[in-house]
Amino acid sequence: LRVRDLSRAISCCEVMAAYEGFLTSVYAGVDVFRPTFFELIAQEQLMEALRPAIRFLVGVWAERAPAGLLPLLRHWEAVYSGALLTLEGYHLRAHGATFAEHFFGLQRKAAPPLRRVSALEAVEMERQRLSAPALTKRLQMASLAIAVLLPWLRSKCEERFRALEASLTPASSLTDRAWLRAYPWVHAMNVLASFGYRLLYLLERTDVWSPWLHVLGLRLVRHFPEPPLPDNAPSKDRIARMRELASSLGSASLWG
Repeated sequence: LRVRDLSRAISCCEVMAAYEGFLTSVYAGVDVFRPTFFELIAQEQLMEALRPAIRFLVGVWAERAPAGLLPLLRHWEAVYSGALLTLEGYHLRAHGATFAEHFFGLQRKAAPPLRRVSALEAVEMERQRLSAPALTKRLQMASLAIAVLLPWLRSKCEERFRALEASLTPASSLTDRAWLRAYPWVHAMNVLASFGYRLLYLLERTDVWSPWLHVLGLRLVRHFPEPPLPDNAPSKDRIARMRELASSLGSASLWG
């Protein structure tokens, strides 16, 4: 079984598991704040499908665009990465979640300790969770790097591998040959690690969705926004209430 076939097989297993998650209740399990497997797969695939879609649109527009827009279309990846960096940075700062996570009504919170805690410790941890800010500055920057820079680096590595694979000759350098040998295994290990965490999450053996969230000490939880205040409430003006209502549309779409 080749490395690429292994990746495809894992993807098929994830789709089947997501289908099973879709058939379960949205509030499956005892913990109402714990997202279902289907919700997490959906929010992850939302951003994964965005870059190929934009690449296709840029290819179509490049054939019909005026000459003045061609330099911009040639550097569309830099423009896309800059826009994504701004979008994700705002959502991590304002909502403690990436754009896709916030769209599905999720939020990043500190992962619970591995040891069993007492009832008083659980109450105190929940109080601290509610009173503390969503993410610290360090966690915001680390989450931003993982959400934007890591997929960009992964796509560049994939492009380099494809280019070297197509142009491999007996005269190729030792570095190129080492890259062709090492990259598939590094990619497979990354896919296997992600699949392992997802399988453990599906079996409710862990509350952490991915290896990178584990490194940051975070987990994804459901975020239930507070209902907007009445129009005569003096504490917030109309513009602030409209902004909060607009930011909660993605979350409210899941719960009806």
